[in-house]
Amino acid sequence: MYQQGQRSDSNSQKQSYYAIVFGRDGNKSIRKVLDSLLAQTAMPARIMIIDDGSTDGMYNTVLEYEQKYPELIQVQQTHNTTRDYTRIPLLWNMGILKDYDYHVIVPSDASFVPNYAERILQEFARNPDLVICSGDWGPMNAKAPHGGGRFVKQSFFFKHYPDGYPRILGYESEILERALMLKRGSIRILNDLELFHHDTLGHSHNFKEFGYGMRCLGYYPPYAIFRIGWDFLTNKAVGKRGALNMLRYYLFFKPAKTGYYSKFPEDIRRAVSVRQKKMIKEMIKRALTGSKKQGK
Repeated sequence: MYQQGQRSDSNSQKQSYYAIVFGRDGNKSIRKVLDSLLAQTAMPARIMIIDDGSTDGMYNTVLEYEQKYPELIQVQQTHNTTRDYTRIPLLWNMGILKDYDYHVIVPSDASFVPNYAERILQEFARNPDLVICSGDWGPMNAKAPHGGGRFVKQSFFFKHYPDGYPRILGYESEILERALMLKRGSIRILNDLELFHHDTLGHSHNFKEFGYGMRCLGYYPPYAIFRIGWDFLTNKAVGKRGALNMLRYYLFFKPAKTGYYSKFPEDIRRAVSVRQKKMIKEMIKRALTGSKKQGK
């Protein structure tokens, strides 16, 4: 169990946030997750737990926490009978509340160091343009929030997503792109701030949805190939097999006209492609400049 952190008296306590904890069959890790939230030096105002039809005892475990902390924790249960990743945005939306300054997305396998929330709230206080911020996990220093642990500013969220998170593949990346369309410094990842995933990334979907999502979001093709190649060479979390699967599904997937596997709106797709094209040009320019310096 995480040790109870000393409560902060900083400005971070003047900002309010709530946690949306979601998952199915996460009983092996859910206590670590909830204990880490309860040990935060900047406590959440609410913890909304959505159990998606667990059969491994997770629902009974989270009920124990609700009974112990009834004013803090609220549990909802679906009666879904299968593990279905297309339902994740629906689960998030079940936990959305109108009040508070921020919400944080917490998978049932993700836990945090005690000062996790405090550090992120301090970052928001320093930067009024910031709308999405998270810590980092895994063997690499990521460039943007990825996976769980992301804090989202509620004013931004309700302005652009009045009906909640869209149920379209790539929703996790789409909100980052939407933020970047407003201002370049609107997202940030704190690489030295740790969160922990207790389950293996991509253990069941085999990364096919990563490739699908690139299509739905309108990735600039050279960037997509570069990204997959880089993951193949360097990303231990994805691995070579995962990167090859991403490539295969990216190349051969055709988005549907409607539904979860459809394309995102054209403004997002265009913004994604333009930004990635610019990144590729900048990388080529830096590489050429570097080679010229070495040749002198």
